[in-house]
Amino acid sequence: MRAFKKTTSATSGELNHERGKLPRDFFVVTPAEEAALAEFEPMVKELTGRRALISPQSRNDCLRLLRARGLNTTKALILLENSEDERAEYSPVAYKDVKEIVHKGLAYMTGFDDTGRPVIYVDTDKFRKHEDNVVSIVKFIIFIMDEVVLEAQKHGQEQVVLVFDLTRFSLLSMDYGVIKQMLHVLMYVYPERVYRLIVFNPPYFFTAAWPAIKLWLDDNSILKILFLRKAEKLFLEIDKQTIPTILGGTFVFDLKKYEEKAEVGAKRG
Repeated sequence: MRAFKKTTSATSGELNHERGKLPRDFFVVTPAEEAALAEFEPMVKELTGRRALISPQSRNDCLRLLRARGLNTTKALILLENSEDERAEYSPVAYKDVKEIVHKGLAYMTGFDDTGRPVIYVDTDKFRKHEDNVVSIVKFIIFIMDEVVLEAQKHGQEQVVLVFDLTRFSLLSMDYGVIKQMLHVLMYVYPERVYRLIVFNPPYFFTAAWPAIKLWLDDNSILKILFLRKAEKLFLEIDKQTIPTILGGTFVFDLKKYEEKAEVGAKRG
């Protein structure tokens, strides 16, 4: 096991120094974006007509792709193709494929923020690098993201909020390969689906590794990341009702209820 030199933990302010203001509302479209959409949507329609495995894309899907590639229509189209190809590698993902990870309580939806964006809580303590391989984790990410994006759209939203709780995160959980692949899936399979990613109470070895981890992220993604160390600050970002009791909130994950819902969804599918 690689030894980490213990250093003074970076403050939230130091970790957040590159973070801009709160991301703008997804549905606020600039004139430049409207012009890019006018050019891009016919390109997407032609592609989906030619490649049956790529599903039709909505205006909001096109907007996400364009924003992820700085309104460059050619790069956005390549992103769409690559995204669908990557998804095809792991799909379809059924509940039975991720049931073991669900039972661990690694991640689950806890509710919505005040605008209707779903909140996903990730308890990193539940991950063990010698038990959970990259493929199973990627399938789990796809399963939960697909499920939560549908919930977002039911509430008139297109993005989600992620809370990564690193309070009990240990070197037993630190797996660079999994972290890299997880970030890759969020950026390339679900471009611009994340509104805010909160990293709560990161330990010294994670903050020491952050400069290297950050190299795997694009500039847009970096600006969405918020480091917090105090629960009071977390409650300013997200309502207590969507924070698990272990962090001082009121949410309790009901596995039995979740499984019942998942089984109903599987029968319908």
